[in-house]
Amino acid sequence: MTALPNKHTTMDSELLERFDRRILELNSGDDTYRQSLAIDSSQQLAEVFAPFGHIQTTASIAVVGLTPGDHQARVALQAYVTARRRGEDTLSANAHAKHEASFSGGIRNNLVRILDHAGFNRHLKIDTTASLFDKDRHLVHFTSLLRYPIFASGENYAGTPKPTKSDFLWTKVKTRFVEEYNRLDGIRIWIPLGAAVQEAFRRLIAEGLVQQDHVRFDLPHPSGANMGRIKQFLDSTADIPNRSNAPADRKDPSMPTSSNPIPAASNLAEKPLIGLVQTVRGRTFISQTVENRIRDLSTAAGLEAQAIKGDTSKTRAISNRGDSPTDTLYYSRETGISRGMLQIVVHPKLGVHLDKLALEHPAISAHINRKDKSEPRLIFSSNYAAFQNKGMSDTRHEHCGWAYQIDINRDMGGIEHFLTQFRKLTLSRSEETSTNRKPVTL
Repeated sequence: MTALPNKHTTMDSELLERFDRRILELNSGDDTYRQSLAIDSSQQLAEVFAPFGHIQTTASIAVVGLTPGDHQARVALQAYVTARRRGEDTLSANAHAKHEASFSGGIRNNLVRILDHAGFNRHLKIDTTASLFDKDRHLVHFTSLLRYPIFASGENYAGTPKPTKSDFLWTKVKTRFVEEYNRLDGIRIWIPLGAAVQEAFRRLIAEGLVQQDHVRFDLPHPSGANMGRIKQFLDSTADIPNRSNAPADRKDPSMPTSSNPIPAASNLAEKPLIGLVQTVRGRTFISQTVENRIRDLSTAAGLEAQAIKGDTSKTRAISNRGDSPTDTLYYSRETGISRGMLQIVVHPKLGVHLDKLALEHPAISAHINRKDKSEPRLIFSSNYAAFQNKGMSDTRHEHCGWAYQIDINRDMGGIEHFLTQFRKLTLSRSEETSTNRKPVTL
């Protein structure tokens, strides 16, 4: 990696020099900074400069958010002005501003708790990752997928439209962020925070722009709006398993790993996944590699993965080869897959019984439809024809199923466990039905 001769290194030095004078002319609390520091815009999206270009070339890990918001921009601008007025040059002031504003506010405390729980303090040989914002700042590079603040219709950009769905945003990711990634080739662990950032990383990996063995996908976003997911993470076993999806012989041996790993899976399930998704006609679907692995795991469990009708089919059926409506489950080939989550649906009659067997696995969680308070576990689709329960619900006249989410970012252990429990349950129900069947009188 080639660093600038200065003590501090920055991206987009020409932008920093261009906006330096304008930043110094801003009044404290000036609400017009977005106009003064505008970089680019497209339709309802606007990109505004703030001093976030500093690069921590000595870092061992990188933490990647979506984009700085208005609060972070104001903190950075004020810190930059303060540093410049006390005589620091643009690069030094830029570094100072980036440090002050990165994950500032309550989000910083949550991030420290998450990183410590995941074992990064031990990985970095420090007492707590709180020191990454102070004496140990040289060990971490804080950055954003979209380096400079993005505003949507004047409000903080929160991921809509997704970076992968917007030509305006994706161009910035493929130029600015990819250049930053390449400049920091000494960093072995990149931590994308939030679904939109993780989806972007998956696409960058698929396009060969980011190495998948550098990425850890399993940490929750530290936003205060995500406290439920954060609590679930913090209540789980410390040192969450590495979910980089990297081939086993390429994993960084210093990556934090689990001292109490997910229950043992077969060799087939333990093989890391490479390429979770594929794009078909502009839509994101499960990749053929994962489809084949699910098929093989189904066969190993005594089930049969049925053929799909086409490459844009929304679901695929897996059957216990029986003729009962409860002998079939479906998984979505589209929903949730961009986040590394596989949605599986079974007949509602199996729901309560399967919950007791499947939810013990840490990669499996209940799918909750929070918009439907009367039937939160049900999802509806005409694709679930094997369930033969159209009209069962009082609210929807479609076939319906009991849904789960399985995290496949790390491996297929959750799917293997689910398929095995499904097979056991459907077999036991079949035997019970057979035993209770009255003999036919001739």
